[in-house]
Amino acid sequence: MHAILPAGLPVQEIWDLIIDEIPSKKDLQSCSLVCRAFVARAQFPLFRLIYIWKITHQQTVATAIALASLLAASPHLIPRIRSLNLGACDADVLSSLVQIPWTHLESISLGLCVPGADFRRIPNLVCLGSLVCLGSLRAVVFSGGQWKTEDIAQVLSHCTPHLARVEFFECGFAAADVPLVSQCRAPKIQRLYFKDGPMPGTLIDYPLPWDLSALTHVRSTIESLHFDGIDHGIESLDLSIFPALKYLTSDDMGCSFNALLTSLPPNNTIDTICIRWFGQIPRLVAEFQKTFIPLKLPVIRHVEVEVAPETSSFRYNATELRKRFQRDLSQIHERGLLSVHFMAATRAEAYT
Repeated sequence: MHAILPAGLPVQEIWDLIIDEIPSKKDLQSCSLVCRAFVARAQFPLFRLIYIWKITHQQTVATAIALASLLAASPHLIPRIRSLNLGACDADVLSSLVQIPWTHLESISLGLCVPGADFRRIPNLVCLGSLVCLGSLRAVVFSGGQWKTEDIAQVLSHCTPHLARVEFFECGFAAADVPLVSQCRAPKIQRLYFKDGPMPGTLIDYPLPWDLSALTHVRSTIESLHFDGIDHGIESLDLSIFPALKYLTSDDMGCSFNALLTSLPPNNTIDTICIRWFGQIPRLVAEFQKTFIPLKLPVIRHVEVEVAPETSSFRYNATELRKRFQRDLSQIHERGLLSVHFMAATRAEAYT
């Protein structure tokens, strides 16, 4: 049901409300051509988000050049552009974009994803610095597995204190020593977002030029953490900084995960510890029990083991496998905490 327009509404506002209901870009383009009263409102959704991202690097460069030419001929369109999504960040793509006098650009996505780009020359940090230093910029997105932490540091060092959001999409973060980048007014990040990629230690361990103090409250809300149990990096994590933590999951039963458990404070709120893997039964099952038994876990209810009894390399009898875990984790089993879950491609059976 559409809202009834109030009587006496100015004609231009009526036209604007009608245009806002048009979903088709083709129709919006037609509106911007047929009547001067439609132009501004129709152009805004058409130019709000600009993609400089094509199938090939050559096409991506051509798109960037075409945009710069269009805005040079029609500068009134520049304030309409609020978000810029780049598929490549080399000089060929950026050289024309940095010449544009951006006024209202709020978000920029920096991708290293276009096939055929010369990754040895990208990202071009000089050009990127000219883009991200805009006072209007509020968000920066890093996209693609080619990003290195030292390059991220350089990009962030050019951002103004007005930057509030940093996002990472499919970023692998190649390990590297990040030089300390001096910046007297680091942007105070209000939102840190990771998608389809890990949160690497390099973003925590190295002095990136950003202020994350506004995010310290997040740790008090985290209830579940998932680790790679053989990653030595987790041994230095202090679980006592997560007061609401209830669920711990590890993809392996390794020494690193055992060491991590010892950082739990006596007044922890851990409800469930889950160990899961696919393949050969780990040799450290007994070691896990030795670590677990002395722990102070006042509200623990479950210790779950999830394993695929049949894989391409290993095959086990589910019943025998359950008995083996009950034997190797006998003290946990006797306390009524142990659950063994057998996962298969088509079904999952649980034994307690």
